[in-house]
Amino acid sequence: MKRTGTFRIIRLAGLFLLFALLFSCGDKNPLAPVEERAENEIWITDSGFEPARLTITLGESVVFTNKDNETHAVESGTRDNPNTNFYLDTIEKGESEILTLTQKGSYLFYDIDSHATGTIIVL
Repeated sequence: MKRTGTFRIIRLAGLFLLFALLFSCGDKNPLAPVEERAENEIWITDSGFEPARLTITLGESVVFTNKDNETHAVESGTRDNPNTNFYLDTIEKGESEILTLTQKGSYLFYDIDSHATGTIIVL
């Protein structure tokens, strides 16, 4: 069967539409590389902390990275009962703060700008 110019134009138009759809997906683009969290990293997102529970070994650090469009601050304890174990102030979009806990135990924390909570367990 001989291919005509019309068939070629339809095929090219279909490819163009496919690429246009993929590139218009923005952050949801299925061809975009998938970002992965580092081993001891907690992401601050618009829906909370990812992961909300992290277990580390004494001497390791935790990295809090703001993946949201808003500024966040993280404090130890709970909203109703904050404590002085740590406070990470003003983490801007795309920025990170490193936290090193020097004692074994379970550390509750919350985002003072939202209702998100989490726990770090130090073994």
